[in-house]
Amino acid sequence: MNLIWSSIQPSNLISTQDKCEFEENMEKFDELKEMLKKDDKIDDLKEELQELASFKLSSTTGIKMNIYTTPDLTVLLNLKRGDFLYRAVSFPKGMPINRQSLFSIRSDEDTNYSGRLHCAHHPVLYLSTDYETAIEEANISDSEVLYVAKYSVKTPMTLKSVFVNVNPYTHEFLKNSDRFTTNTNGYPDWYIVTVKEMIRRTFMIPDLKDNPLEYKLTLAIANAFFPLREVVTVEPPKETNYSGWLYNSVIQENNGSEKCNIALTSSGVKNLDLEKVNQIKNGKSINCFLPATDGSLFPKNN
Repeated sequence: MNLIWSSIQPSNLISTQDKCEFEENMEKFDELKEMLKKDDKIDDLKEELQELASFKLSSTTGIKMNIYTTPDLTVLLNLKRGDFLYRAVSFPKGMPINRQSLFSIRSDEDTNYSGRLHCAHHPVLYLSTDYETAIEEANISDSEVLYVAKYSVKTPMTLKSVFVNVNPYTHEFLKNSDRFTTNTNGYPDWYIVTVKEMIRRTFMIPDLKDNPLEYKLTLAIANAFFPLREVVTVEPPKETNYSGWLYNSVIQENNGSEKCNIALTSSGVKNLDLEKVNQIKNGKSINCFLPATDGSLFPKNN
């Protein structure tokens, strides 16, 4: 956190009170992690997070930042027909790869654990926006073989961006991503140095499989600030359902990196076609399998 303060303190807009309030809020965030050990209720965590996001810094701007009630801060990624997504999957050596279902989303019944962006019985499919990122993120042992599946997008869909600034396909800034810089009075947007930073650093924890309590926090963050279902109160009420989340890969080099991951809901997965599956060794493809109409996979050379 010292890096954040050192980057904005030269502006002379940071007072001692601001710094104290900022540090107090970061301490509150750390306390939420302790709550995870005592409480499994995602809704309770959402309320705590929303309260934390609504803090007020009175000594300079006096502006109350609250992303939850400010929908125009939403940053979206539109996937187009023909965009590609990738998923790395490891299997024990000697296991035949002959079923397309091995590279698909789990059923509600088979999803009995929580992950970075899903809870039990509510699966998502985790993918990467490029081939190299999928391989780099894979963590396999010597007794496993790595496969990377390539999917194409059939119909357009929209994702909620968890503070990804750059479109990984067009390399352009996502719409509204520049809103998280300064407010209308020219002061630093306190949101970027508090809630955005706590979300970013939580999502950037590399592998949480050995600490599932952390997964509860990433899931609560997603549901509190980036809900996939939104209802706008108009006559008649308008409902929007997004297909999943876009978030930075843990192997990104900086916050503007284009190394991104995607978590798609079951409805979003229906918009994908499995094109092929490559067997990877030392970062290179050594075998290729194609999907058949009967749900099986067959070697490309057959």
